[in-house]
Amino acid sequence: MAPQSKRGRTAADLLALKWKTFDRPQSPPAGYGVRWLEMRSIKVTFMAARDNRSARSLRRALPQPAKADRRFPLPWHRPKSVDDDLEAPERVRALLESPSYRLADEDIAFLQQPEMRGVRLQLDFWKAEDLLAAHGVEHTIVVFGSTRIPEPAEAHRRLEDARRSLAALPKDADRMRAVKIAERVYAQSHYYEVARAFGRIVGESGVGDHAPKLVIMTGGGPGIMEAANRGAFDVRAKTVGLNIALPHSQFPNPYITPELCFRFHYFAMRKLHFMQRARALVVFPGG
Repeated sequence: MAPQSKRGRTAADLLALKWKTFDRPQSPPAGYGVRWLEMRSIKVTFMAARDNRSARSLRRALPQPAKADRRFPLPWHRPKSVDDDLEAPERVRALLESPSYRLADEDIAFLQQPEMRGVRLQLDFWKAEDLLAAHGVEHTIVVFGSTRIPEPAEAHRRLEDARRSLAALPKDADRMRAVKIAERVYAQSHYYEVARAFGRIVGESGVGDHAPKLVIMTGGGPGIMEAANRGAFDVRAKTVGLNIALPHSQFPNPYITPELCFRFHYFAMRKLHFMQRARALVVFPGG
């Protein structure tokens, strides 16, 4: 034990009080000289010794787990014998299958209750946060744009299909409207290539680095988002997609890094991750 003063304080505590006045990034006070350094050295020694004693005491206090290769099983290692109670095994089986016996983090029905919304919000945030940090994603360029703008070749095929359909029934109003829509989409399809080229530029800035400086991040869908992810994919750069769970089925675009393709339950957490690492936001038509 450290020596105690009359007031119950240890020598380390008394030295800490004295040292408090001098624990600043400055020269020793006038008149202290070597004594000032000695006080610091003694104080640090006392504190280190106290910390070591605390650590040893903590290790001694921690109970050790039971040995797995015991010669005789502990009472809870096996259920109550049928010799003592014929109905005991069936009761134990019912207990093990009861929802209340499941671990909380493995009970999906429990986690989906309205009262657990706070926990689900945390999970929605931390899953993406943990993986983004693990892959060294610190800075992102967020790209928004229309999901309806395909690559030019696809837009041209759709336009040709719409025109052939109209040719069969030239006065059909729905087919005429479909041709006009296809023409507008085809006129904007060059933005797909612009977004893809931009994604390639951003991706090349981080290729070869252990932790890329900038990473393309999109909503993970088709159209302009696909183009931006695809540009980074073309140069083998990491690229992020933040998808969202919707009532109807949807698919992420195929150019997202698999380990960085996320699906969120809450729009708020998705928007938070869009903002958290963003160094710039690039918005294409329809975004």
